Amino acid sequence: MRALLIVESCFGNTKTIAEAIAAGMEESGAQVQIARVDTAAQDVLATIDLLILGAPTHNRGLSTTATRRKAAAAGAVHSQTGMREWLDGVVLAAPDPMVAAFDTGSGRGRLSGSAATSIARLLARRGISCRTKAFVVGGVQGPLAPGEIEKAKDWGRTLIRD
Repeated sequence: MRALLIVESCFGNTKTIAEAIAAGMEESGAQVQIARVDTAAQDVLATIDLLILGAPTHNRGLSTTATRRKAAAAGAVHSQTGMREWLDGVVLAAPDPMVAAFDTGSGRGRLSGSAATSIARLLARRGISCRTKAFVVGGVQGPLAPGEIEKAKDWGRTLIRD
């Protein structure tokens, strides 16, 4: 299986989770490439079997220009392009593409929201289903909560088996 993992990461936590997911997938025999959302091609499904999208949760959903600017003021890597903008321009030409999405966030209550759920909603408007997973960080800047890296590896293995 060939997989492409597109990731938006401000403080590095989402990137760390992406790397753990990729490691779990590779342990199960997959070929995985990780690309940053601000440099990822938008015609992606021609050469892959699985697309995985990862983003941090900002204000209960995907980042915006304003939330990325606010994160940059707090020391995050600043990017003009986030997952929302990438999805607006992506070409999903393959029939019935396999897609998964994950997010990182500091809260997991019903009021905390989810970038992965936002990704799934945007894809559903195009008739594409998407499984989701959430990973917890210990605050806006992190660090990741204990056990999240192993949880990510396990999810990567599960994506290959299913």
